[in-house]
Order: sequence, then structure tokens, then C-alpha cells
Amino acid sequence: MSAKNNASRFRKYAATPQAQTLAVPAAGMERIDIEQEVARKQQLENENTAQDIRLKRITLDRLFRFLIAETALIFLFAFFQAVNWPAQFRLEEWSFRLVVGATIAQITGMLFVAVRYLFPNK
Repeated sequence: MSAKNNASRFRKYAATPQAQTLAVPAAGMERIDIEQEVARKQQLENENTAQDIRLKRITLDRLFRFLIAETALIFLFAFFQAVNWPAQFRLEEWSFRLVVGATIAQITGMLFVAVRYLFPNK
């Protein structure tokens, strides 16, 4: 196609007054109240924030319950290791240290991730 054909094609679009077509509401459509829309937007943002807070609390509660159970289990391992009970419970020293160290590292890492992602700096 030539430049002349393209120019004639786009001339009809340039000639239509877009401001007039945008300013006139379509037939059957009611006018939108800006104040109601702003209030509706604010209400949706408030509901979103409330739901976000609720989900963060649930997630943090579950995380803390899991970490408390895990810490109690490691405490029981340490206790059984110290008293050799039940039925001569005994882990090798290197494996016991590995389990305790890995658990402490995991707890620290999970708390770091929870604080960082559940409560970001805004």
C-alpha cells in the first residue's frame, strides 16, 4: 500500500470529534456518581485489608503451632538422649547434634521468612 492510501484511510478517524463521542452517555445508561465510586473503592480496599490481616493471623498462628510442636519434639529427643530412656534410646552424638542443629536452623529460617513476607516494610 502506498502512503497516500494510508493517509486517506486514517483521515476519517482524525476527522471524527472524539471528545464529543466520549462526553455523551449512551442511551439507556445512567450517570455514574463519582463520590459513590470512590466510597465503593475505599470499602473494597478496607475489606481487602481486613481479609489480608485475617489470613496473616491464621498463617502465623499455624506456623507458631508447628514450631512449638517441633521444638517440643526436639526437647524430648534431648531428654531421652540424656536419660537413656525408653529402652536404651541412644543416638550417635554426631547425628544428635545434626538433628538439633538442623531443627534450630529451620526454626530460625521459618521465623525469618514469616516476619519478612507476612509483615513487609511499606
